[in-house]
Amino acid sequence: PIGDILNIDLTGIATGGTISILTLEGKVLQEQKTEGANTVTLNLSHLPQGIYLCRYAKTTEIKTVKIIKQ
Repeated sequence: PIGDILNIDLTGIATGGTISILTLEGKVLQEQKTEGANTVTLNLSHLPQGIYLCRYAKTTEIKTVKIIKQ
């Protein structure tokens, strides 16, 4: 479970992607470009408690994980 801040470690992952926070239905709530950063920090304080999807996407790959916001 996470609080208001989500830190994502992108060390070893190719740059140039986008991090998205989505509802379980697939609606995009927040997006942020990675722009070569090793760590991306997202402020999720505006989201209510619940389960969301965190997706990293670039032209050649997409990775999605569930997150629980407290």
